[in-house]
Amino acid sequence: MAAKKSCLKCGNGFIGRADASYCSPACRQRARRGRGGAKRDTPVTDTAPAPRARRRSATTTAAPSAGAGPGVHSEEAQAVLAGLDAELASNSRRLGLARPLKWSTAEEALRAMIADQIDRKVELQRRWHASTDDHARVKLSAEIRLLEGSAARLLAQVKTDLPAPASLTSVKARRASNARWKGVHASDR
Repeated sequence: MAAKKSCLKCGNGFIGRADASYCSPACRQRARRGRGGAKRDTPVTDTAPAPRARRRSATTTAAPSAGAGPGVHSEEAQAVLAGLDAELASNSRRLGLARPLKWSTAEEALRAMIADQIDRKVELQRRWHASTDDHARVKLSAEIRLLEGSAARLLAQVKTDLPAPASLTSVKARRASNARWKGVHASDR
């Protein structure tokens, strides 16, 4: 049977492996944090480390540039929105519609989110080019990649074409299903 040991962090007695120094993973983690991430061989001190000063993240959003009001987007975002509008108009003409297709409320919201994502990406790219700190540039590049992926997923949700009409088989099946449904419920009355 193993001998009872004393935890190096909290001082409680415990029974554990021969090389165990702490009574629980929580005490082991507290000791590691108290050492500032030092190796296990470093002696444990009971004094808490001085709190670190918080620094501003390199990826925080900046205030909009002077003169930029609400709804003003970067050139890249404006180009994407103009491209989506042109694609919608082209599909309206191709389908020979009397009235051109318009964006739904949900699609307008998607377009706004896309433009915001692109604006944020453009701002972070500007910061990346201006930065000389490699650590900040790595964080910025990771955030830029995430924004590009997010914008691509949002763009995939925007549809500029009408959905394909239902096939004759689907129409017949829907009618038959509705007839059965109405027949069953008509007998309940």
